[in-house]
This record gives sequence, structure tokens and C-alpha cells, in this order.
Amino acid sequence: MKKIALIAALGLMGMGSAMAQTVAGNFNVTVTLTSRCLVTTVGTPALAFGTYTAFGSAVTATPAQIAYRCTRNLPGPTVAFDTAGGTSSATGATASGEGVISGLRYTMNVAAASTGNAAGDEPVVATLGDIGTANTRNYEITGSMPADQAGRVSVAAPQARTLILSY
Repeated sequence: MKKIALIAALGLMGMGSAMAQTVAGNFNVTVTLTSRCLVTTVGTPALAFGTYTAFGSAVTATPAQIAYRCTRNLPGPTVAFDTAGGTSSATGATASGEGVISGLRYTMNVAAASTGNAAGDEPVVATLGDIGTANTRNYEITGSMPADQAGRVSVAAPQARTLILSY
């Protein structure tokens, strides 16, 4: 009887070790990222020329400021102005353009973007438990009106212009 109990106990021990095995199944994780930039803030939303006196001196505008947050490591976006309200230079790191408002010709320029990140404070790449941060690009648009313009009496309404980012 002892032999039968010993054989049964050994058999049960063998079954326990057979059930503790691990089998791995590999799989791939994939994604297709669509990069983009979004307007985050419009600091000073107007290229403000203030008051222009007909046949007076040249006027420099208070600059307009626009900030975008973009996908990290996006190759340097280029900029241009829309042409619906005037002209624009070719798309590049900087852009220039001109237009007419109230019969007054103006020119405008945008410099290459500065990053909104402090020195040494680069965007953080996502890690386990953290989604990371975006690249911030800040643009300042400057403008001027030449002297000695007659202008045209009209209803003073803002002229909508667009800064276009291409990436």
C-alpha cells in the first residue's frame, strides 16, 4: 500500500511542474504619426500701425506675435503670408509681404522662429507614464508704412492676414 501511495504522490508532483511552464507569443506594435502644428497663443493678435496722418512720416507697427506647438523633431517649418490680402515672398525660414489698407501701402516681415523653450529646457520625449511635450515655435511679425501717402477715406476695418506654416 505504501508503494501505491508513493507512486501517486510522485505522479502528482510531476503534474504540478508541467503546469508551471510559460509560453511567449511575440507581436509588433506599430503606428503612423501624422505630424502637425497648432496655434497655441496669439500674444498680440494685430499688426497695429496706429494712426497715420496723410502725407506724414513713415509709421512702424507694433509687432504681432503668434506661437505654435508642433510635433517634436519636425524638420524646420517654413513660413509665408497669404496672398488674398496682398503679396508674400517665397516660402522660407523667413517671409516678407505687403498689402494695402485704407489706401495705405504697408510691408511686413516675419523672422525665423525662436523656440519657446528656455536654454537647456528642450521638449521632453514621451516615456512610460509621461506624454512628453511639444516643440514651441514663436513668430514675431513686424511692419511699416512708407511716408507721404495720401490714403483713402474708408471704413476702418481690420484686414485679415494669415501666416502659413509648411512642414
